[in-house]
Amino acid sequence: MAGGDPGGAAEPAQRPDGGAVAVVLVPVRRVRVRQHPGGYPLRNPAGVPEQHAQQQRPLHQRRRDFLFLLCAGADLGRQYLEQGQKPMSFVSVQHLQKGYAGTPVFSDINCEIAKGEFVTLLGPSGCGKSTLLRCIAGLTSVDSGQILLDGQDIVPLSPQKRHIGMVFQSYALFPNMTVEQNVAFGLRMQKVNADDSHKRVQEVLQLVELKDLAGRYPHQMSGGQCQRVALARSLVTRPRLLLLDEPLSALDARIRKHLREQIRQIQRELGLTTIFVTHDQEEALTMSDRIFLMNQGKIVQSGDAETLYTAPVDVFAAGFIGNYNLLDADKATQLLQRPINSRIAIRPEAIELSRNGELDALVRSHSLLGNVIRYRIEARGVELVVDVLNRSADDLHKDGQRLALSIDPSALCEVA
Repeated sequence: MAGGDPGGAAEPAQRPDGGAVAVVLVPVRRVRVRQHPGGYPLRNPAGVPEQHAQQQRPLHQRRRDFLFLLCAGADLGRQYLEQGQKPMSFVSVQHLQKGYAGTPVFSDINCEIAKGEFVTLLGPSGCGKSTLLRCIAGLTSVDSGQILLDGQDIVPLSPQKRHIGMVFQSYALFPNMTVEQNVAFGLRMQKVNADDSHKRVQEVLQLVELKDLAGRYPHQMSGGQCQRVALARSLVTRPRLLLLDEPLSALDARIRKHLREQIRQIQRELGLTTIFVTHDQEEALTMSDRIFLMNQGKIVQSGDAETLYTAPVDVFAAGFIGNYNLLDADKATQLLQRPINSRIAIRPEAIELSRNGELDALVRSHSLLGNVIRYRIEARGVELVVDVLNRSADDLHKDGQRLALSIDPSALCEVA
């Protein structure tokens, strides 16, 4: 370590080709990644297919790859887009498959992402969304399929050659470096001169509203501020593609809301193609140009937020995106008094409560959800959830009160 000081930041060693060998610092301990005698990049073991080589590489090499992802392939600065160009890319995932020990994580994943688009991979824990993101980043190998970035298959490439930036839930900041040093680390590995590096770091710190905190250390900052430092570190190297792996899930609700708005604003300003992973439907609906909804290793539906919200393709999609009243054919027939041959989904806000409606109803219970009042009602022997905007106390319906309801016919959605 630099000067043998256990509290000091480590300097990256140099490779024979002039590039830097990563020194990975983690909050609990520090690990030095030493140069391999054979030089860099390391060749795949004999007989190992290129697409499988990544997972068979030694741990110290995978740590190095992880660092390069943090710094968006820092030794490739000369190949990056010229100053003033928008760092945009096109991503095409084709027939991608990945499994562990014979158990598939996902199979036959296909999706395409346009330049400058903000796309979200949404789904429950274990659906394969984070693994898919790591495959795109190069941190996890694929079993088969292609990942095209601007028309080039990047599956055979190591992470540092993919021109991709990544932000993790855990921030992954160097604890013994200041904010400015953390953000500038990738530029140091690019050998950007000090003046240009300082200018670019100041610009990106201004972008994420941290310019006044450049001299602080991670332990002196909040979780939201640390996540913005991690974002700045990925942006300063001008990646063509930005990957965000649940970056907001560890933050409290107020900070999470502010940061998601800030991330989206920055993404729009830069025109940066972005893939965002989350299990939070509100984040997906408010941030995305398009959403890929995943379940059990498959993309079950894709489209813009309005499409996924108003027209779910199946029961899973209806239940995961917001709240739906799901009625089987018999219950739907009983409620609507006409023959229904399939399951019906009705959004709670599509049901209107009034004193002069089509159906007699009884209020079973109610609960206040901030600006919304949620009622549980019964109509024609069918229990329904109804959401009503909380305008005033005069609009509140009491438990046990009888009233009427109307259902917007256009809000009825057949689901598989």
